[in-house]
Amino acid sequence: GGSPLGRAFPRGGNADMKTGMAGVLEASLRVSAAIEAPFESYREAPPPDAPAAAGVLVFWCCVGVFLCLGLAVLRLPQAPPPARLAIVGAAALGLLVLGALGAAALFHLAAHLRGADVPFERSLLLVALVSPLLPAHLALFWAPVPYLWALTTVYSAWLCSRGLIRMGLLSDGTAAALAACSPPQLRAVES
Repeated sequence: GGSPLGRAFPRGGNADMKTGMAGVLEASLRVSAAIEAPFESYREAPPPDAPAAAGVLVFWCCVGVFLCLGLAVLRLPQAPPPARLAIVGAAALGLLVLGALGAAALFHLAAHLRGADVPFERSLLLVALVSPLLPAHLALFWAPVPYLWALTTVYSAWLCSRGLIRMGLLSDGTAAALAACSPPQLRAVES
């Protein structure tokens, strides 16, 4: 029983975990809903190939760029010319992907500084799993309420910290310190 997502990643991991881009994409949707089982599923399993994680990351970056371009056309008093939209979109996509790769590199560096011996692909996977929040984050910059985007920033940071712990990118001492920072109701569910 249960949803297809629940059968794909039951609590505590799954030996026949889905792999490839489709599996990472599905796991990223679960993680965005604060379901941590995909993090745990990828902890002991070999990470999916880097192209699968990178593909999911680029997919969500493209969704975010297209969403922002659409909002620009709808919300600006005069729609920008298509050539300008294409140039801005390509530049934005490049910057988003570079920023995401930079985040993966920082996670990888932090993991190694804390004593974890994990491949870069696991850090890239963590960023890919959290990347579905990017379109919502970018769309909130267009919101009429200022600084609403700060909500997705905080939520993304919390998910990344949970992913660092659950995927084994941090040593036990650091993981325990970060786990103490999570809300009490979540700590009760994890026990």
